[in-house]
Amino acid sequence: MSTTTTPKPAPPATPNIAIYTGGDPTDENISTLFNDIAAGTYTTVVLWAAHVDSFGNINMNDDPVAQNGKLVSSAQAWAKLVAGLKSAPKTTINRVELSIGGDSTSFANIASLVSQYGSGSSNPLYPNLQILQAALNLDAINYDDESEYDPKSSADLAAMSANLGMRVSICPFTNQQYWVNLVTAINKSNPGTADAVYLQCYDGGADNTYDLPSWNNSFQPTGLNIAPGMWATHEEGTPPVCTTSTSASQAETQMAKWAQQTSLAGGWMFCGTDMLNCPGGGTPADYSTAIASGLKQSSR
Repeated sequence: MSTTTTPKPAPPATPNIAIYTGGDPTDENISTLFNDIAAGTYTTVVLWAAHVDSFGNINMNDDPVAQNGKLVSSAQAWAKLVAGLKSAPKTTINRVELSIGGDSTSFANIASLVSQYGSGSSNPLYPNLQILQAALNLDAINYDDESEYDPKSSADLAAMSANLGMRVSICPFTNQQYWVNLVTAINKSNPGTADAVYLQCYDGGADNTYDLPSWNNSFQPTGLNIAPGMWATHEEGTPPVCTTSTSASQAETQMAKWAQQTSLAGGWMFCGTDMLNCPGGGTPADYSTAIASGLKQSSR
């Protein structure tokens, strides 16, 4: 009896080095955060986190940014900073994503909006995404769905994104087969739209640290490799104290271990504001260098 083996997808020629930003648009340190990120060697910046309300309006963390198809005035300075990331001096950034979710309501609201209005321009969410795509020079929408897992509305959101000239990335920590099926469905309807998998390997996804080959094998039929992510040194407890994990040096060691286990599309860190609050773990630039160095230690 003969058997066939599905070849492993080849890693990209240039690994994707990404960072989730954190931070409200009106934070007094937001300019410092973006300057520090631009000083690194990241290829992708993921703006974290956008929340969608029941009317289709969009907040970035605690700050409203898009309402009724218009950019909120208090978000204009932030938008200018974001839009300039890909043109900053000596920048390596070539992709900016808007992460939606990280809460328990955004994807439920999206499902309700799609059910009522469809995925076209009559959906109240559509003009808000459209204005943010233009104002922020967005390349992709990042799915941080941790509770809803509705395949139809998530595929419809991808269709909306594709119509606005944006791709889709996903950030799973569990429910592996759901995400494989979603990527497959998205790319069947809009080929090439879903093009990146950022696997969370901390907090609720901590066990994924030991299971990267399984995730990569599951995504083989989609043609995508995963990019694993870690949580930078950050504050915990009361009063808050900076933890010792994960420092930039520890991130390099872990990334090297992963790169020796399976082919990776890149790696990423969560998140920029933690790096500012706990500088002892490393600067944003330190973390970008650590990821790139760890990936280069691949034995494959």
